[in-house]
Amino acid sequence: MSEREAMEAFARRASSPEGLAWLRDKYETLLSLRSARRDAPDQDPPRAALRRLAQTFPGALRELELRSDEDLRERLRGLSLEAGSAVPPWAPPQVVFHGTLRIALALKRVMANADDPEARARQHLASIAPTIDAPPVILWDKLHLRHIANPPGGRLSRIVVGWTAEIIGLSEAEARDAILP
Repeated sequence: MSEREAMEAFARRASSPEGLAWLRDKYETLLSLRSARRDAPDQDPPRAALRRLAQTFPGALRELELRSDEDLRERLRGLSLEAGSAVPPWAPPQVVFHGTLRIALALKRVMANADDPEARARQHLASIAPTIDAPPVILWDKLHLRHIANPPGGRLSRIVVGWTAEIIGLSEAEARDAILP
């Protein structure tokens, strides 16, 4: 499979019912955490739920802080598709972004202090089980691995937005608008 074919297949998976169900879990969790905070403002947030959210959907804690309740509910409604309804245009970039950032963060950790960071990264990639939100291994070329080890500007999320735009076929500005609050 070529890199282009891998990107297209990944983009299709991000728009699939399974990809949307995976993303629906994020918005249900965000609304649940928001409700818990509103119902008990003096209580500490449920750390296990926050940790799970951050590990599964890196960057989602920012949405918890910045998106309104109505926006979160609207996004959840958009993911509850009836037969024949269109996939919300913001959903596939979100699936690609969260999955790609999660793996990029894991790669950054395994590459740190490795004698051969690229070899260590490829070993880790080989151990990742395919999931709906995981980019195919072919998309992690040398350039991507180099950027993960030392992200331009120090922000891994910024380069993942760019990769998401390329995979989905959007401009970086369109991808950023779909992903970030």
